[in-house]
Amino acid sequence: MLFSSSFSGFIPVTTALNAPISGIDPVSSFPTITNFVQTLSLTSPETVVTGVYIPNTFAYGVVQQPAGSPGFVSAENDVLTQFGMAGSYGTTGLLAHNNLAGTSFSSVHPGQTIVAVQGDGTLEYYHVYAVEKYQALSPNSPYSNFRSLDIPGQDLSATELFMHVYAQPGNLVLQTCIANGDQQSWGRLFILAEPISEFVPQPVQIEPGC
Repeated sequence: MLFSSSFSGFIPVTTALNAPISGIDPVSSFPTITNFVQTLSLTSPETVVTGVYIPNTFAYGVVQQPAGSPGFVSAENDVLTQFGMAGSYGTTGLLAHNNLAGTSFSSVHPGQTIVAVQGDGTLEYYHVYAVEKYQALSPNSPYSNFRSLDIPGQDLSATELFMHVYAQPGNLVLQTCIANGDQQSWGRLFILAEPISEFVPQPVQIEPGC
């Protein structure tokens, strides 16, 4: 778990480290944004994310958490899960196990652009402004405090970390666990991105194909 009892169930619990890791070869077969969007189902409301695309890094579909299951995280390869509670704070949160889709998160760095494909086909662009890492001081406790691995001496409670990451209306956040030795939930990694104002969100035109 990531947070205290009032926020229990918000962190993906990683599965076995020997589970298959999948991805897309960024050199030989990385799709264009248009090709990627054509693989998605665009029948959901605008507020639902159906795909996330970072050029030459990854292109993943997104599933929703079942009602009443705030701790659900997809166990499918190349799939992220939209974090419902983040939406209550105006933030788009996306979760992944660190031995599945989350394995690609370590390749993301500040300055990159993330494209979120909304359920109606609209593209929304985000600028990655920070990648933050934290150690869970009590990895098996839902009440754990967290220590920044980037800012020496900075400790945050579970609630403080949640608010710091997710109470940022309009932002996009990608989250996964950090494993260390036999501790699968030793830490947390957050990719923080803000909207790019110069991009005007617009739907992708899908040409009929065979």
